[in-house]
Amino acid sequence: MSIRGTYSPNSAVIRALAYFAVCWIIAGLSGVTATVFGEAIATSSQLQSVEWWMSTVGCLTVIVVAYGVIWPKGTVTHDRRRHTPMVLGFGLLWGISQGQLYLAIRMGAAEINDNRLVIGVLTFGVISTVTGLWHDRYWDLVSDGCAAFSDEAHEATIASLATVSEITTIEDARASF
Repeated sequence: MSIRGTYSPNSAVIRALAYFAVCWIIAGLSGVTATVFGEAIATSSQLQSVEWWMSTVGCLTVIVVAYGVIWPKGTVTHDRRRHTPMVLGFGLLWGISQGQLYLAIRMGAAEINDNRLVIGVLTFGVISTVTGLWHDRYWDLVSDGCAAFSDEAHEATIASLATVSEITTIEDARASF
C-alpha cells in the first residue's frame, strides 16, 4: 500500500519529461545546445587518429555493456514486458538531456575557475546534488523493493523518504500497469 498515494506510470513519465525540459532549458540558456548541435561531432584530426577511434569504440562498448547487459539485469521490472523501442528512445532522450545539463554545469564551473581539477570537482558536485535531489524528490520508491541492514532501519528510512517522495509497493506498482 502506498504511503502518499498509488504509483502512477503517467506521473513518472510527466516527471521525466519535466526533468528533460529543465535540462534543455538550462543547456539552451547557457549556449550548450547551440554548440553541441552547431558544430561537427569530431574534427578531421580526430577522425584520422587511431587513439581517438580506439577511445570512442571503448566508450561505446562500455555504454552498450552497461546499459544493454548490466543495467537490465539489476533493474526491477515487476514482471512488466520490456518495450525495447520505448526503452531505447527514453534512454537516448535521458542521455542527451543529462549530457547537456552536465556540459552547462561544466561551462559554469569553467567560468568560476580555470583549473581542470577544480572544474571537474565542481561539475561532479553540482550534477550529483542536482540529480540526486531530483531523483529523491520526484521518483517513486518501492518500499518492498529495497532493504536495509535491519527492519527498524528499513522502516525508518522509508518513513523519512516518504516526506520527499512517493512510496508504493511492488503489488501496487504491478496493479497500475
